Amino acid sequence: MAVYVDELFDTIKTKEWPYSQACHMVATTRKELLYMASKLDLPEDRIVAGIGGVTYFLLTKFKRRRAIERGAKDISFNELMRRKKEWW
Repeated sequence: MAVYVDELFDTIKTKEWPYSQACHMVATTRKELLYMASKLDLPEDRIVAGIGGVTYFLLTKFKRRRAIERGAKDISFNELMRRKKEWW
């Protein structure tokens, strides 16, 4: 499985995102992304389209840790941006 999470970054709390930090969870295929999301109990409607057309989920610190425990690879945001052209 090729699922990746980048480092936590500070966010502004909103009604939709009431957390002070987040990270991106991406995968080399949508199928892999949705499979990991199901393992984290993330509903598919929480998927975000962005980062140059790449779909991803935003994760809390807790969900990020769980994703890594379930096999996601920890990479930097810069590495994610560098590799995105290869993956998508």
